Amino acid sequence: MMDVLRAETGWSKVWATISYGWESLDFFRKWGVGESGLIQIKGPYLDPLNPQTKYSSALRNLFRFLLQSPEYVARLLWPLLLN
Repeated sequence: MMDVLRAETGWSKVWATISYGWESLDFFRKWGVGESGLIQIKGPYLDPLNPQTKYSSALRNLFRFLLQSPEYVARLLWPLLLN
């Protein structure tokens, strides 16, 4: 899960909360996710239980675009590789 923050708002306002379903569709099926929900949780999606704004969809789309960059993905995963 990622919160999108901005310096201009004191790093305190959440502009979007983006979750990411990394696992395969079969994984989510085993957890009981229905077919309609599979599309929503595979890849980046707006977390319905956390703060969102009118800009959240656009920020999620930007995140999808950024994920096309292997360098950006490596930056995201770097902390996980250290453990």
